[in-house]
Amino acid sequence: MPPLLIDRMSSGCLQAATEVAGLYETGLSGINMGLKRDTLERQLTQATEDLEKRIKELDAKGVAAELRKRDPMWRHFNARCRQVRRRLLALAAVVARDEECVRRKAEKEAAAG
Repeated sequence: MPPLLIDRMSSGCLQAATEVAGLYETGLSGINMGLKRDTLERQLTQATEDLEKRIKELDAKGVAAELRKRDPMWRHFNARCRQVRRRLLALAAVVARDEECVRRKAEKEAAAG
């Protein structure tokens, strides 16, 4: 990344950009796939715990369940949970695609030889 772009990024954006750059360097499949899944599952667990903790705080304040969406912290934690879940779904799609590719390749080799 150009230095000017890095200077303007917040720490969260910089971390996300670093993660994306890491994906392109190591590839989306292969040895690092298991580690990536573990990381995403850990992140989802942490995000869910944070969301549940905020829900308990809002319940203690007497905020109704339908009014939680007005709380900025609840929205942040809820968005983080959705984001990590979507990443896990994308990861599952990549794994399925890679397995399908390997299967087709094996069938092609079996038919040829």
